[in-house]
Amino acid sequence: MHYRALFIVLILLLFAAPCLAEIYMGTPPDTWEEQSVLRLTVFPTSCNDSFLLECGGKSMLIDGGYAQHYNNMHEALEKRGYGTYIDYIVNSHPHDDHIECEIKLVKNGLKCEAFLSPFAENYGNKLHKQMVKLLNDNGLGYKQLENGETFLFGEAQIDCFSWLEAVDVNARSLQMHVRFGDSTLLLTGDLTGLAEHHYLELLEEGDLKSDILKAPHHSLVHMVPEYLETVDPGFVIITNTRGDTPKTENQLNKRSIQHAYISDGTMVLTTDGRDWYITQEKGWH
Repeated sequence: MHYRALFIVLILLLFAAPCLAEIYMGTPPDTWEEQSVLRLTVFPTSCNDSFLLECGGKSMLIDGGYAQHYNNMHEALEKRGYGTYIDYIVNSHPHDDHIECEIKLVKNGLKCEAFLSPFAENYGNKLHKQMVKLLNDNGLGYKQLENGETFLFGEAQIDCFSWLEAVDVNARSLQMHVRFGDSTLLLTGDLTGLAEHHYLELLEEGDLKSDILKAPHHSLVHMVPEYLETVDPGFVIITNTRGDTPKTENQLNKRSIQHAYISDGTMVLTTDGRDWYITQEKGWH
């Protein structure tokens, strides 16, 4: 009787365990055009961060790179139907390589429901203040994302974390954990090793574990091994050029983790909540 009960418990646990999303390199099936998906487009900004997140009719530009990317960025957004309006503009932290192009887009007429940032509206950074003034002048909303805040984005859930007590601005970067069905995505801004240790101590494993990881801080330094092992990604996005991130490359190759570089072209990651399909084409698309 004891063994039979144990067997039943094991079967129940097996079926209760969450499904892990599979990752495929290639175009999603045609049938996906008729169902809800979450899509992340990673623009080829060389060594900057800039992402377009779409789900359930909602759109979000996350960081924007340097101002020099404005023409390409505007054209790319326009092709996708966001030339004049996008639901949200998000800034992980107000360094020039993350906010300059966002400022130029708003200055040249891009409207949004709200600008989202982990930093307070009156934060003293020069570029941040410039963006706040533009938002006010154009009647656009500002929302500070609180540490631990969760909000719905289409059919996806986004959990936001920010360590604003840290001294270094990079360490204060917004960390966004996106859930869509069984699929997960972790965007990390320019988190430092100190911040990675902070989140390992603060968060549950489920707040970090993700199918897709955007490597922190352009992979300029290697990730904290425990952080990488906890996230346990199947695919890593490197916002840098091939060959300029030897420490991260070594980490990922040793663990046989698939990865790609934005310098190789526009990357599109699409999931139906069960599987991921990833494509990459040279140039801006």
